[in-house]
Amino acid sequence: MTPAAVHTGEAPRLYAARQLVLDQAFVAHPERFTRRHPTPPALPVQVDINLPKPTPPVPGEAQRSTLNSPQLVFQSC
Repeated sequence: MTPAAVHTGEAPRLYAARQLVLDQAFVAHPERFTRRHPTPPALPVQVDINLPKPTPPVPGEAQRSTLNSPQLVFQSC
């Protein structure tokens, strides 16, 4: 799944389309799928082109979350 598909909300539609193709392949050639019914890979939770570089924590200073959250994260050392 591309980052663009996830960010624009196309991921669920693409997932359903992939499942439809896998269902058709299973019906046409069940002998190819010996372990279980095929399913597409799970949808990603987070997608990024370039992940932010982690910064070393400064003791006593609030750190910003790297998950695109405006909340401050406090760490106890």
